[in-house]
Amino acid sequence: EFQKALELRPEDAKPYLGLIHLYTKIGDKKAQGVLFDQFISSKCNNIHYSILMASAANDLSFTKQAKTILQKIMSMESDNPDAILLMGQICLRCNEYLHAQSCAEEVLQSYDIRDLQALSLLAKAQYHLGNYTSAIDNFYQMAEIDSTLLEPHVYAADLFLRLKDIESCVAECDELLKILNLDRDITLNSFSDLGAQFFRVAESLVQISELDLMKQCLQIGKTLICKQTVT
Repeated sequence: EFQKALELRPEDAKPYLGLIHLYTKIGDKKAQGVLFDQFISSKCNNIHYSILMASAANDLSFTKQAKTILQKIMSMESDNPDAILLMGQICLRCNEYLHAQSCAEEVLQSYDIRDLQALSLLAKAQYHLGNYTSAIDNFYQMAEIDSTLLEPHVYAADLFLRLKDIESCVAECDELLKILNLDRDITLNSFSDLGAQFFRVAESLVQISELDLMKQCLQIGKTLICKQTVT
C-alpha cells in the first residue's frame, strides 16, 4: 500500500514514513537506507514531514542522510528552529562540538527563548569544549525552568568535580537525592562516602531508564572513590 502510494505520488512524504516504520519493524536496514536516499532525491518540499524523516534517519543511525535532509530543509527555510536544533543534536553525537554550540546559540538568540532542548545542547557542547563555567550556568538555567530535571544536576556535579569544587559537588548530589526521593540523612566523612551516594543515584536512574545519566553518575562515583583525601 505504501509502495503503491509512493509510486503514484513520489513527492508525498507520508508513504516514506510508513515504509520506514515497516522496515524498522521487520529489521530491514538495507531497505531503510535505500528509502532515505530515495527521499533525498525526491521533490518533497513538505518541511514538517521532512523533519520527521530527518529525525527517523537520526534515530536509526543514518547520520549522513539525516544531515542531508536537514540541509535540504534549511535551503528552503534557513531559520527553521526544529531543523537547526536537530542538526545540532546530530553534531553533538558526532563530536562536532563547535557546530553543535553554534546551532544551539542560533536557536536561543534568534527566538529569545529559554528552550530546554537548546539549553541542553548548548551546555553539553560547552561541557565537551571545556567551557565549564558557561556550561554550569546553562545547566542551572535548565534547572530554573524545571526543578525536577535530573540532567542539569548530574552534569553540574561532574563539572564541579572537574573544577575540584567538592562542596558544590556535594550540593548537586543532595539535589539529585531530593529529586529521586532518596534518603538524604547521611554523613559524609570522605570522598568514598560521597562516591557511594552517586552509586545510589545511579541505581535509581537504572530503574527509570536514564542509562546515560546512570553511566555518568557511576563514573563520578568511581572518580571520588579513587581519591584518598578526606573532605
